[in-house]
Amino acid sequence: MGKVEITTESIQEFRKAIAVRKIDLEDARLQKDFIPIEIQDISSQDLLPFSIYFPFAGEKEPIVFKKIVEAGSFFNSRWKTIFRENNIEHAYVHVNEFDLYIKYLNSRLIKTLENPYLSRDKKHEILYRNASYVMQRILDNPRSGKNIQMGIDLADTLSTYIAKNEVTASMIARLFSKNYELFSHCIQVSLLSAIFCRFLKKDQREIFICSTGALLHDIGKIDIPQEILLKEEKLSEEEFSIIKKHPEMGVKILEQYNGIEKEVIEIVLQHHENADGSGYPQGLTIDEISPMAQIVRIIDCYDSLTTQKAYKAAIKPFEALRKMVLEMKWTFNTRLLELFIVFLGY
Repeated sequence: MGKVEITTESIQEFRKAIAVRKIDLEDARLQKDFIPIEIQDISSQDLLPFSIYFPFAGEKEPIVFKKIVEAGSFFNSRWKTIFRENNIEHAYVHVNEFDLYIKYLNSRLIKTLENPYLSRDKKHEILYRNASYVMQRILDNPRSGKNIQMGIDLADTLSTYIAKNEVTASMIARLFSKNYELFSHCIQVSLLSAIFCRFLKKDQREIFICSTGALLHDIGKIDIPQEILLKEEKLSEEEFSIIKKHPEMGVKILEQYNGIEKEVIEIVLQHHENADGSGYPQGLTIDEISPMAQIVRIIDCYDSLTTQKAYKAAIKPFEALRKMVLEMKWTFNTRLLELFIVFLGY
């Protein structure tokens, strides 16, 4: 993998590569070794802690990822111009440097969110994309303290932004995935929980605790067999008993990391407890359930009902709320549920 300098010849080679950029990049080795990244997220003003690659190939030649930017150097604005002129949105980082890329994004995220020249929608798009990178990393290895810290740092940035800016559910929900995946579900529950906390006039620390707990609430599912999580038919009693272990399994994972606050652990453990004592794993009643876990319980259910799963179709937001009010009212703190309905229309 040689370094590609910007010369007339290299630009011609780059454009030749672009001409065949629809070649199959699904090769398992390539997916394992290189990860696509968004060009728009990289500043030409920063010394980058990671290298940037791009796949080059002739029409009958194998794909070769060549380094176009060396770690410790700038992403030359001319490269960005070339990418933009050719409608290329992605470059690549090597898998061994992906953590450095995520740290770089997180370090820039607050500045990005405070940038007065960026539209609100663009800021939210970048926030959601950064959250996706972080959550996928956490689920790849939830026992890595480094990955958990990335999640905590993300929640800290999110809570700072939400506390200072009036963001409504409708502003952020347009980015939400309509198909259930564990990583996107965790992000969406975290974002809505943070915004709902602000609506409830919670302070920045409370927003941080709630968004962190919501981001990590289903981390225990990583140890549940996929054939159970993705089963299209009704679960057997034995299979459902395994699913019901995920809050405690999540706590066991997080207790290995000393940087997790007690209130976050409570959210992870209690997010399936019901107001009437019919929930799990401890059968707590409303007076025993953490107030933050009560918030996450509502939003976890709402996001689950409104996203498509392997075993059930998504339902419309109004129908989801109707079901929660009429068929599941003893599950939730009813006053909180009423406020959540008002919040969604805010």
